[in-house]
Amino acid sequence: MKIRLLTTIIIFIPLFVFGQKWHNIDDIISIEHKDSVHNVFVKGKYTNNFKVLLDFPNLTHLSISDCTFLSITFGNELSKLESLEIENCVFIRFDNLSKTCPNLKKLVIRNCNLKYLPEDYFYNFNYLNDLDLSFNKLSNLPTSLYDLENLSNLNISGNVDLKIDFQLLKSKSILRLIADLCGFNQLNIDSSFSKLNYLSLRGNKFNNIKSLNLNIPQLKYLDLSNCELTSLKHQNINCNKIHIIILSHNYLSEFVISDFSFRPSEIILNNNRLKFIDSLGLFDRLKYLNLACNEIQALDFHGSVHTSLNIAFNPILDKRPIYFYSFRHVFIDQNLLNKLHLEKSENFVIVTNCFDE
Repeated sequence: MKIRLLTTIIIFIPLFVFGQKWHNIDDIISIEHKDSVHNVFVKGKYTNNFKVLLDFPNLTHLSISDCTFLSITFGNELSKLESLEIENCVFIRFDNLSKTCPNLKKLVIRNCNLKYLPEDYFYNFNYLNDLDLSFNKLSNLPTSLYDLENLSNLNISGNVDLKIDFQLLKSKSILRLIADLCGFNQLNIDSSFSKLNYLSLRGNKFNNIKSLNLNIPQLKYLDLSNCELTSLKHQNINCNKIHIIILSHNYLSEFVISDFSFRPSEIILNNNRLKFIDSLGLFDRLKYLNLACNEIQALDFHGSVHTSLNIAFNPILDKRPIYFYSFRHVFIDQNLLNKLHLEKSENFVIVTNCFDE
């Protein structure tokens, strides 16, 4: 008896799918009931014209990885395509998708050595809400991208020479922005990003304190790790709803918590140059504080049964009673435990290396 419904095809060269060996593109052409195929996953290395694969009128999801193409040409039969993901591929020509795939909601072109997109590339993407152009070689974004009114997730990480004007984005719709390792040394994002709640800027170089200005009213997650920060003031971050802030692997020598308007539940400060930290009593919502691998010599704060603390690998010299026992969990190294003559407790977790919790 023939199986008359096939919703997903997975293509490898070679590849076993449902016990049958698929060797090349010609095998796929012979599949009956192409109109019942909704998801196609392609992984392999071809040099054929890609159009031969696209004879599936109801295709909604197409994922391509580790392929080499002379060209990627999409026809009208992909008008129902909602998600297109292309990773680790090389192609000589990449056609404009806006006319042939007008209903795309998600587009990923990641690590494809992409250097340029035409200015009008995104003009007809009226439904696009998730765009990932990360780890390419883009120096500019097409002007049509700035007019995507329904865009909610944007990932431009790893384009090290990228220049972008955030003020031109139709920013009211953007919820999540990932711009890691973009070579930024100056950034100003204002309150026009009224819905932005997730911002990752990891690995950019804001070594001048005046080069960073964030005024984002709904921001809840902020990652500024490995940004060569030497100091941080409340003027730099005016975002009073932050729940998680990550500042690890910088050069911060102080972090005066009471200076800031936000009251987060997690603060990640490991691998800095902090010598002292206080005012934690202000943090009624604090659930986790990571101070590992700093230069802290004294602690001056009470813990909370709701808070976990990572204090491992710090040269603490203060021999006064330390309120470790009032924390929910304490991550500590054995050497520090011995030096402070602390009695082991159920809330202590011994760590053996300096890690990002």
